[in-house]
Amino acid sequence: MTFSSSEEGARAAVEANMAEFVKQWNRWSGIEVHDDPEILQTVCDVPFPLFNNISRARLPEGREDQILDRILARSSAPLMWWIGPTTRPLDLADRLRARGLEQGDDLPGMALDLADLPSVPEVPDLEVRRVENDADLAAWSDVGAVGFGFPDFATAPFLDLFCAIGTEPPWHHFVARADGRPVATASLLEGAGVAGLYNVATIPEARNRGIAAEISRRALAVAADLGYRTAILQSTLMAVGVYRRLGFREVCKLTLFTGTPNRGETP
Repeated sequence: MTFSSSEEGARAAVEANMAEFVKQWNRWSGIEVHDDPEILQTVCDVPFPLFNNISRARLPEGREDQILDRILARSSAPLMWWIGPTTRPLDLADRLRARGLEQGDDLPGMALDLADLPSVPEVPDLEVRRVENDADLAAWSDVGAVGFGFPDFATAPFLDLFCAIGTEPPWHHFVARADGRPVATASLLEGAGVAGLYNVATIPEARNRGIAAEISRRALAVAADLGYRTAILQSTLMAVGVYRRLGFREVCKLTLFTGTPNRGETP
């Protein structure tokens, strides 16, 4: 896909790069990736929504409920379902609520013209480096799991997943250290004609020091050096201010549903 600088192109790039992110997970034997015309879904035995997620829904008219119930029957684990601007049918949110999933926040999908990437104040004594070996990747995984608040049982699968994904393109992982201690992470994914910024996490005791902005900017500078014109991301509400200061603008909304679906009759 070639990225278009139009607003419509930016919205499409947010979802397309996110789909590339999920497709990469098929490198891990612990997960099933269903890349079907009507859905993109991962199924995993780990009972954690991150590993059981659904996106890119384009359900054919007249068969919505049949396909929806088949998709939800694939996994009994808690899951997350992303609804974006290209999601079909338009009433999918109502159908998911009727099946017991809970609607969360509307999260910003954002885009940045990398030519406009600003400088940010440097954090004293902060070292940001590319992840190039197993030790770096283990540190990256541990910090990411803590920064995102994963339960203990999800930390090892998170490391297994990204060990399988690896550190070579289209992936680029980064870890930040303060006083020699790993404190923050970030990743870039090349895909859909843009660079996607993912896995930005800071351990709680190192927050509010500008570390997330610094590691994000370093990663985005690598994207610019690779020749990308545009970066995209999906932001939490807590982090959106950081990304706006880096020049990102909101181009779409992504609604997240979570929970374990009903196993009764189709509503």
